[in-house]
Amino acid sequence: MSHHPNPSLDPEEVRKKPYVTYEGSLMNNLDPLMSSARTGDASKDEWRTPVWLFELLHKEFHFVLDAAATEENALCEWFFDKETNGLESEWFGNVWVNPPFSQLKKWVEKGFEQAHSNPKVQSVVMLVPARTDTAAWWNYVRFGEVRFLPGRLRFVGATNSAPFPSAVVMFDRDFPARTDYWDIREPKHAIQ
Repeated sequence: MSHHPNPSLDPEEVRKKPYVTYEGSLMNNLDPLMSSARTGDASKDEWRTPVWLFELLHKEFHFVLDAAATEENALCEWFFDKETNGLESEWFGNVWVNPPFSQLKKWVEKGFEQAHSNPKVQSVVMLVPARTDTAAWWNYVRFGEVRFLPGRLRFVGATNSAPFPSAVVMFDRDFPARTDYWDIREPKHAIQ
């Protein structure tokens, strides 16, 4: 039995209705393969970024802070975990974020805000699900530089690729809003 993110909802009622409202958005609770970006299921939030993708971006941005990490999956020397809470902390330098997709809008809003109003932040680069129908995309992502990734990523430790396409968004006071279809792929011998 999967953990439901809202314990006040009765599981039997959820099964009777294909859609329920959770924190103001519709989600289908019948599909167990859906990501936390759709279900709000925080138990699916700690997938580590594919190393090859991070290294490619790190060469370009020279990240100093991983704003949404655990000690086990942090990709920068400096990182915020659940205890230090990247949503509540001030960011600095060039920031990498593979946010918890169950709280995508909050993280994208924070990234946008930090990049545009925090003088200690140079740029914020985020790995996000390419779900252009969400408030996160319409309110924030589309105002950054967006690089759509081909295919579907396989996160570190996952047996299969993610059940959704992904994109990288960059927020920076100097980046104009633009969209790019980034034709990069996992190298055949990438280290996971």
